Amino acid sequence: MCNWLMHVYKSSMDLMNLMWNDLLEYPLIGIDETSVQVLKEPGRKNTTKSYMWVFRGGCRSSPLVLFQYQATRSPVYVEELLKDYNGIIQTDDYSGYAKTGKSENIIHAGCLAYAPHAHRKFIDAEKA
Repeated sequence: MCNWLMHVYKSSMDLMNLMWNDLLEYPLIGIDETSVQVLKEPGRKNTTKSYMWVFRGGCRSSPLVLFQYQATRSPVYVEELLKDYNGIIQTDDYSGYAKTGKSENIIHAGCLAYAPHAHRKFIDAEKA
């Protein structure tokens, strides 16, 4: 079934490119990544972490959310994607976003307003 999904993905590249171009038109893009484990990936052990990157733009009533698999958490991927972007990115405190956030055309907003990340700091403070 995974091969079926890969075939669908390859067949829909033109649509994906249009969606990426549309995403880059929004004034704010939220970005996050999470680790995933891919079984039987060529050239990699089953225990190796891979990453699913999530990009969200648009308004609440009709958001555009795009998912992108990458073998690593390297910020080079995001830097390349956003090289021509002019707007605000909202991310967590992962240091990989630092260079992108210092770009001349990008304002880097933190995600402290995002409840789970802010919540962690309150838990840590309570324990202290």
